[in-house]
Amino acid sequence: MREDTEKWMELCAQAANEQDPQKLMALIKQITAILGQSVVTQANIDSIAALLDKIKAEGDAAIASGALGIKNPRSQQSFVADLNSLYVLADTVLDAIKAVKAGTQ
Repeated sequence: MREDTEKWMELCAQAANEQDPQKLMALIKQITAILGQSVVTQANIDSIAALLDKIKAEGDAAIASGALGIKNPRSQQSFVADLNSLYVLADTVLDAIKAVKAGTQ
């Protein structure tokens, strides 16, 4: 179990910095597989929440800086909107995990 926790946290750290969309999807699949097998603890939930905050901050900064190669303002706005949708989805999933863990669902 500890190995799984360390592995998914390592994969999440890689995902937070990955620029290649295909590599990012591969990392997400690996993370999902590990989390699907693991018992969710409050420490895991807190770690996931912290990682999501980091991904949000770095994603927004990468777009604003042009580091992703998205220079057109309209494209940037579209990409930001897409990322925000993903953030909302991630927060919703995390809230659902918290609710299940708390026994409210």
